[in-house]
Amino acid sequence: MAGTYAAMQRAGRAVEDLAIRTNTEIITMIENKVVRLTDPGYC
Repeated sequence: MAGTYAAMQRAGRAVEDLAIRTNTEIITMIENKVVRLTDPGYC
């Protein structure tokens, strides 16, 4: 399982880049709260 964490981080960055390019929000749960990681208003 070596390298799994690094691969997940790379995948997360790729998703954020794609969301910015396509003007799409990323919404997730952190500590039982809905959190927006991207804001299309800033793209």
